[in-house]
Amino acid sequence: MSEVPSAPVKRLLTEASGGCRISGSALAAAGTQVDNYIRRLGRAAGQLAAADRRKTIQDSDVARAALELNAE
Repeated sequence: MSEVPSAPVKRLLTEASGGCRISGSALAAAGTQVDNYIRRLGRAAGQLAAADRRKTIQDSDVARAALELNAE
């Protein structure tokens, strides 16, 4: 089960799909995918911050990590 609240995931899915309804199982699957992506994004951004000898993830780390993840 995802740690991400289902309400914002459902709202975003509904908006992005042009108003389609979202089944419970689809919402759970999307929540799991969002959770997985955020964990991978955080891990990659943390590695970038650590490489620069920082303990704080900055917006530039998140942007670079997102580019790396989207390139996979």
